[in-house]
Amino acid sequence: VSNRSQYAGAKATIDSACEGVIVNETWVKRHRFPTYTLNNPIRVRNVDDTINKAGLIRSALDVNLTIRDITGRTHIERVQMFISNLGKDDLILGTDWLKYHDPSIEWRRREV
Repeated sequence: VSNRSQYAGAKATIDSACEGVIVNETWVKRHRFPTYTLNNPIRVRNVDDTINKAGLIRSALDVNLTIRDITGRTHIERVQMFISNLGKDDLILGTDWLKYHDPSIEWRRREV
């Protein structure tokens, strides 16, 4: 994950029940990436359709996401990451990202 003056590694989790790209608020604070407030906060729901304890997503950041695929090729794209409490995960690549990129996944090797 990078912008013009910063770079920080992150471990991505794939979650087909999640929409968008979500980044952990503790990761953002640790690496001090600049953020901005969303005009329209996003309500977060759990898999069972209950409201998430983390509350609304109120902020985001725009960064370059670099992913190295299983063949060693590098893919770089500009993404908007929504900030929320993800527990132990750094970031989540959700359904929107998965549908757009249709990645090949090596489940046994845990590689995209």
